[in-house]
Amino acid sequence: MWFKNLTGFDEVSPEFVRENISINGDRIFSKVNGKSYQFGRLEVSTLQMLKSKVPDFNNLDGLLSVKQIIGDVQKLHCQ
Repeated sequence: MWFKNLTGFDEVSPEFVRENISINGDRIFSKVNGKSYQFGRLEVSTLQMLKSKVPDFNNLDGLLSVKQIIGDVQKLHCQ
């Protein structure tokens, strides 16, 4: 349902989707309804990778916390 609301067509098969959208850079374009949307890149990082991105990680004195949230991702994005 959400896919059709955005693109104007049902997600029938991967081939059908490829025929009806185009991607240019960081934008996806629907050939059916003419709408376009910007998208980002999904990065799934380990804790070690995140630590390596923080300069002087060991001197944060408890200012950094990590938690796992389990829930409906659509509802979480809306929040």
